[in-house]
Amino acid sequence: MTTKFKYMQRILKASLVAAFVLTMAACGSSSKDNNASLTDKKAALEKLKDQQKKLEADIAKIDTAAGKAEKEKLVALATIAPESFTHYLDLQGKIESQNTSYIAPRNGTGGVVKQVLVKRGDNVRKGQLLLKLDDVIARQSLVTAQQGLETIKTQLSYAQDLYRRQKKAVF
Repeated sequence: MTTKFKYMQRILKASLVAAFVLTMAACGSSSKDNNASLTDKKAALEKLKDQQKKLEADIAKIDTAAGKAEKEKLVALATIAPESFTHYLDLQGKIESQNTSYIAPRNGTGGVVKQVLVKRGDNVRKGQLLLKLDDVIARQSLVTAQQGLETIKTQLSYAQDLYRRQKKAVF
């Protein structure tokens, strides 16, 4: 605040205090004096209010920021650039089958269920292992296939040996 504004405020406060003291002093006299005094005091008060308005107008002309005490507003600048936006959505649900499905391994041979790895109501994902089958039959067929392969290798070795002997005998 400027010093002129502070000075004018002090004058205004002093005049209001004086008007109040005079009003209180007038309360002790007779009612005619009181009415006259009250009228005088009201006139003095109106005169002081007019002086106050004039002083405030003068101050506003001199110092434009004195009458306005607004908060400063903070402003920030940011540059806008394209960015990637990724949003995820988690949902829960329940799946019920309408038909009973029979499952079998890819080789087409079935088996006895040895272990179930999920319970009713568990969440499952694509590719998740649900159960294990007893693979005795598959292992037996693998062993049989390996034995057949060994037999064929032996027969191939015998045929190659026989071919070499005949080739030597002829030439």
